Amino acid sequence: MITVRVVPDEGEPFDVTATARDIVIWEKTHKGRKLSDIEDASMTLLYELAYSAASRQKLFTGSEAEFMASVDLDMRQDDAADPTK
Repeated sequence: MITVRVVPDEGEPFDVTATARDIVIWEKTHKGRKLSDIEDASMTLLYELAYSAASRQKLFTGSEAEFMASVDLDMRQDDAADPTK
C-alpha cells in the first residue's frame, strides 16, 4: 500500500509498509480520518500511518509523539521501481 523509509535520529534506517490493517488502525485512532484522505496526504498523515505500521510491526516502541520527534521520513521513490523510465 504505502511504503516509506524511516530514518531514526539514532539507529539504522528501515522501510515500513502501511497495509490495510494499519490504515484501519489509523482510521480508528484518528477521528475523522478515512482512506480517501491518503490521496492528498499531508506530512502529518504520513507520519501517523508510518507510526501505525512501525508500531504494529514492532519496528518502533514508544508513542506517536515520540515517533514524530525522533525520526525523519524519506519519501523518495526508487527510480528502478518504475520500469517505464
